[in-house]
Order: sequence, then structure tokens, then C-alpha cells
Amino acid sequence: MGIEVADEGPDSADPVPDVFSLLPAPVWRPAWDDSPALVAVTHGPEHALLYQNPASCRVFGARQLGVPMRVAFPEMREGANEPLDRALTTGSTVTTPAHPVSVRDLRGDEVVLSYVVTPIGDPPGHLVITAMDISAQVRAETRAAQTTLVADLTDRMTAATDAGSALAALTDCLVPAMGDVAAVYVVPEGQPPDVVPLPPEVITVAESLAALGPPPPPGERSGPSPWQEELRAGRPVIIGIDESTLPSLASGPQSEAWLVAAKANSLVLLPLAVAGSLTGVLLLLAVGDRPPYRDEDLPFLEDVAARAGAAIAQVRTARRQRDAASELQQALLPSAPARVPGLTAAARYVAGAPDLQVGGDWWDLQDLGDGLVGLGIGDVSGRGIPAAAVMGQARAVMRAGGYAHLPPVEVLRLIDGQLVEMLAVPDASLGELARTVQAAPVRFATASYAVLDLPGRRLRVANAGHLPILLRSAAGDVRRIQAPPGAPLGVGVGGFVEITEDVGPDDTLVLFTDGLVESRVLDIDDGLAMLADAFAACGVHDDLDVVADALLDAMERRQGHGEDDLALVVVRIDRVA
Repeated sequence: MGIEVADEGPDSADPVPDVFSLLPAPVWRPAWDDSPALVAVTHGPEHALLYQNPASCRVFGARQLGVPMRVAFPEMREGANEPLDRALTTGSTVTTPAHPVSVRDLRGDEVVLSYVVTPIGDPPGHLVITAMDISAQVRAETRAAQTTLVADLTDRMTAATDAGSALAALTDCLVPAMGDVAAVYVVPEGQPPDVVPLPPEVITVAESLAALGPPPPPGERSGPSPWQEELRAGRPVIIGIDESTLPSLASGPQSEAWLVAAKANSLVLLPLAVAGSLTGVLLLLAVGDRPPYRDEDLPFLEDVAARAGAAIAQVRTARRQRDAASELQQALLPSAPARVPGLTAAARYVAGAPDLQVGGDWWDLQDLGDGLVGLGIGDVSGRGIPAAAVMGQARAVMRAGGYAHLPPVEVLRLIDGQLVEMLAVPDASLGELARTVQAAPVRFATASYAVLDLPGRRLRVANAGHLPILLRSAAGDVRRIQAPPGAPLGVGVGGFVEITEDVGPDDTLVLFTDGLVESRVLDIDDGLAMLADAFAACGVHDDLDVVADALLDAMERRQGHGEDDLALVVVRIDRVA
């Protein structure tokens, strides 16, 4: 009848007496025959099957009588007869909780039973096994839970503000509902559809695995992964994890050790396709007591995976745009500061985290002749190609104003007028660049522009809503140079004011954008104080490339870290020999 039992003795049983001679047959036999419960009677320590009622036969088919249960039900797993052995040994009734059994019904569907094993006789020699088939109830509950999960998943993905957040919502919904680890891998365009050694785009790990730390990053393989061809063909893959499969699944010793420590038992890989092309893979991992994945799980999981396809396409589109914007940004910025007699300089542009589009930060240093040096720093609102395009225009106007020997205030006014025109509602005369910029969330820019007069030892500064300049004197003290902040550029308000500061030999200036000193967890005032302390800690005669890197390290803003990009310029007035 599908009870999880197995005989550990010989294949044939001792002569079996008629169990009904031990019971009041007129009472019990009709009750068992008519019972909606699944009933079986066994005899002896080998659990020979004596009786199987019609309800059991309708579910599992009529099985051979007079043979051990493991012969009558060869589908049953070894070592699953513990409840029967216990009931026969102790003479006490044993009740088992509901659980799937390994014997399928006549349709091939999984069966979930809760059963009671009752010993008969003194000492007991027979067992009556009465089981309730709750498979239909479990399937209905599973469908209801899956419907709720899909509804929640759809709501959270729809509410996400970007594709990355949508994918994170997907994996967060799947853990722990459908797995202990859920990850989405995005296949780069033009590369083979293979998960390893790609890092996951998003990953969610169950809290129960927190003590193990995150799964190790994938390592290089000597050849293609075992599932590459299946995924390329668009077929899902279920892999049981044991000693035989673990070496081929793990991408290195660390990964293998993590899977063993997590007690991983199976994983499923679901291809994510857009327009018939494989664009990513959804991975789910089951560990510990969670049932291994089965073919019955695939229809639901494939439906879930289909919902990730649009987000995957958006991620790949965003990557193309980010790469194009990054290339444009790098092309519009100088690779190193220009060499100016009497001045030493270092500069950095640092992009934000890899999942962020580049912004419109820029820096500039130009030799204006006659010992004059133009110093500029700026930041365009928005991100991506539009921000980079506006940045290029603003920097070009700044340089043109500098070469025209305009005062700092007039340079900012010139940029302001240019951006007002660019960010206004475009018409046919403005061209495609203006229309692209206007359609994107670029609203303004901030900037600071200064003219350093080396012979006169003066610094003239004007500010358009930007951060102060830091100046460290030859004595080592650091102070802020803050011109009255006018309105941001591009809004047409102006209000720029010029101030003049005295400077001397070995004085060092730092110009920067807010990505260096501000984040979600760092207030801008605290960031400015931290930067000033780090600047003061540098040696007066330190190499400026070392100083620039020390400031990035102090603010934890090396490449690929942080929520925003940044620009940084460090200049020192040389001491004349």
C-alpha cells in the first residue's frame, strides 16, 4: 500500500497463518474492505503482506500477497521499515507524521501518507497498517502556496525601481520558500551561456546558513561546466548532490567545502531566455532536511523563471548603456593632469560600484600662460550617457572660458548659459544630443572654478553650488576655501561671487566632488571633516599620487566601491629653487 517499509531479512517469509483466524472476521474484514483509508496487514519480522484493502489497491494496484513488503513494493527505499519494526518489538502503536512515500500511485503521481501501525497478538505477530492518503490536500495546499508566492513575487518585482532590484526581489521571495540559496546569473552578450566562472548578479542566502558566510566566488574550470549543453538547449537541470557529483559541481575546494558544510542535497538550474536566446540562469539550492528537487517542481519553477526574463533583458541593456557611458566619460576626461611649470599635480576619476551607471563628474587643469593655471571641478546631476554628454559640454565651455582669460565668475556664467540652453525643451535646431539630454534626468550641475596666479601667489575662486576647496599650508594646517555658493549651473539664476586667497610655496590644494565625502551612511559635514583629517595626515612633501591614493583609501573610495563616482585633483605649488 506504499507504506515506507523494507524487509532486512531473507526474501521469503515463514509459513503465514491466516490473520483473520485471530480476529473477529465478521466485524473487521468488512470494515477494512469498505474503509476509505488504505489498510494492509503484515506478518512476522519480515513483514510479509497478508492483506491489502480495495482502497489501497485503487491507489497502488493489487500487490502480491504472502511476500515481504519490499518484494510486494519494490519501489520502497531501503531501511524504511523502522516504524514497523518498532511496533512489532515494543507491542505499542506507532503513528507517523504525514510525508511523501517513494511508491507512486497508478498515475505516477507522488503520494503523501500519514499512517498508524497497530500490533496484533500477545506477543504481537501481525501488524495492521492504516494510512490516510492526503496527497490531494497537500497538492491543493502547495498550489495555493505557489499562487501566493507568485503573486508576492510579481508585486515585488513590478514595484522595483530598476532591473537589479527586481532580480533581488525574485531571489528574496524564493528563499526560504523554494530553496536555501537563490541566485541569478546574467550571461554577458557574446559569451558562452555558462554559469561558472561568472559571479551572480544577485544572490540570497537563507539565514540558517549565515554562520557559513556567503558561498565562495566561482573559480576557473579546466573545461565547460556539466550543465552547459543542457542550458544552451533551454532545458532545466536538476542535480542531486552527493560524493559522486560534488567534485563536478563545485568550482574549487572552497566551494566544495561550503556545500558539504551546508549539507547541500540538490540544485536546480533554470535557463532564462529572451526571444529564444539564453540570457541568464536561475539557480536554487536545497540543503539539510529540505526535500531534494524533483521533476514535479519544474513547471512551477519554470513559470517563476520566465518572470525574470524581462528583468534580465533590462540588466543587459543597462550594462550596454553603462559601458557606453563609461567609455564616453573616459574619452572626455584627460588621462593625467597637464604639466605646468611651478606646479605638481595628480588627479583621479573613480567610478562607483559596478552595478551603478557612471555620473557626470569632471576635473580640469589647464596652463593659461604667464604663470596662470585654471583649476576646475564639477558634477552633473543624473547618470549614464546624458550625464556624460552634459559633462563634456560643461568641461569644454570651462576650458574655453579659461583660455579666453575670463574671470572665474564669468566662466561659471558662460557654463550656466550653455546648460540652460541644453536642458531646455529641445527643438529641431538643438540637435539629437540636446534631445537625448533633455529626455534624461539631468537637471543641473555644480562646479567650482579657480585661477591660480603662481607669480602673484593668489587664488581666485568662484562657486556654483559646489563643495569647498581644501588648502593645506606648508606648515601642515588644513583650511577650507569656500566662495559664497551661487546657484547650480543650468538653472539660469547665477549669483556667483569671486573671492581671493593668498597661497605660498608648498601649499597644496584638493578639489573634489561629493562622491568622495558623502554616502547613505556618511553625512557630508562628517565626510569633509574626515577628508581634512586624512589630508593633514599626509606629508607636506609626499608624492601627490601617493596623497591622492591615501585620500581615496581614507574615505574607502577605491575603484568599484561607493554609491557614486567622484573626481579629485591635488595640486602643490612648487618651491622655486
